Amino acid sequence: MAVLGNSEQLAWQAMEAGKFDEAIRLLMPLAHRNSEFALLNLGWIYETGATAARDEAAALSFYARAASQGSADGCFALGRLLLDQGHAEKARSAFRRGAEKGSLPAMSELGCMLLEGCGGPSNAEEGWSWLERAAAQGHIFAQRKMLAIEAASARSIAEKLSVKLKILRLAMKGGREIWRDQYSVKVR
Repeated sequence: MAVLGNSEQLAWQAMEAGKFDEAIRLLMPLAHRNSEFALLNLGWIYETGATAARDEAAALSFYARAASQGSADGCFALGRLLLDQGHAEKARSAFRRGAEKGSLPAMSELGCMLLEGCGGPSNAEEGWSWLERAAAQGHIFAQRKMLAIEAASARSIAEKLSVKLKILRLAMKGGREIWRDQYSVKVR
């Protein structure tokens, strides 16, 4: 996590303690000053309904503001929520912006969407390229998708077993990553 200012630290502590109303009170003034930290965390609070009922419109608004300021994490969060709402074309666009800014989760999502033709035409070469870029930087889900593709093309039982063992090792690696850092971009 980036170095936080005093108000951000207080908001983070409130969130960690489950005091989301207090966190909102602390984050709102920061959001008015376009703090990426505040925009992303307010988006999450409203998306998940941490304080009350979910408010996806508010979450979209906060994520879109973060993305419009150039936040790679904002692009990913925006794309993820848009995809959940069935807006695949807009999601793909948001993931592309995030991927181009270096977001590993956005690279992985964009790669999958391109491979599957979700939200636009299929482009296997570009999709594979984005997955490779994310996987090379340790993104667990990109590595998993690549192994799934390898498993689908395996011809013999030995090849299939070999891929299954790779998937098992990758799952263990993912578990260790979550244990080390539950907020790691490698497991989002």
